[in-house]
Amino acid sequence: SKLGTQDHCLLILLASDLCTSISQFIRQQQTKKGAAGTCAAAELELLSSQAKPLLNGMAKSMELILMNDSTSDQFPVAQMDKVALLALKGCHRAATSLVSLLGNRLSRASTVLHRVAAFGVWKSLAVLDSDVIQSAAMLNAILPLACASGLTDDKQNHQGKTSSSDQWSESLLGTVAMVYVILQAAVPINAGLEDRARQHESQLHGTIYKDAADLWIQRIGLAESEEERSMILLHCLDVLETLITSLLSLEALGSHSLL
Repeated sequence: SKLGTQDHCLLILLASDLCTSISQFIRQQQTKKGAAGTCAAAELELLSSQAKPLLNGMAKSMELILMNDSTSDQFPVAQMDKVALLALKGCHRAATSLVSLLGNRLSRASTVLHRVAAFGVWKSLAVLDSDVIQSAAMLNAILPLACASGLTDDKQNHQGKTSSSDQWSESLLGTVAMVYVILQAAVPINAGLEDRARQHESQLHGTIYKDAADLWIQRIGLAESEEERSMILLHCLDVLETLITSLLSLEALGSHSLL
């Protein structure tokens, strides 16, 4: 393609903002009676039929932004072009709005949602930008509404059917367990924390949270200075705090609070 990275990011930003606007417009019209409500129902069906390719496009776009030559070898990602940051956040908002609107209509879209979670949540959370962390955490909190199987299972072949509340609980427990495991590995304070961390580590086995915790622990261990080590640990803890806060906000205030 003759388009540069910035051009790609601008197109991604425009497309994601359009998708967000459509989703939010349909949500607003759903509550109205008469022709507006009827049109909203028809638009919802049309959008639902195109949800998989739309989400797949968002996942590919986020992969393009996060895995280009300037960012693919960074962890955490300390430097990213401003337009790329805007495009990434735009994809987060679009995916969050779409999943919130369609909910369990996406229960059969597990493969696509796995890709959205991989790049929209876990890869994005390595970016050293508070707004990106916030928008990725919002997406993570909304994903359980889709009731897609295996979103917390790294094998991606989970066959059991779980409710959105079950997936929400798994997501919260997995994130809290990561706090214990990473703290114990990075700052082994006392035996009590070590025992709790060991218990939580066994709970993480075979989940995406175990992979994420191992990656952060490995990166903290590779730090070349105490300053770098502290910076990475603090970023990691900030990420986990934001994930937990977003999940609790969804439970307390509903999905509309995150949009």
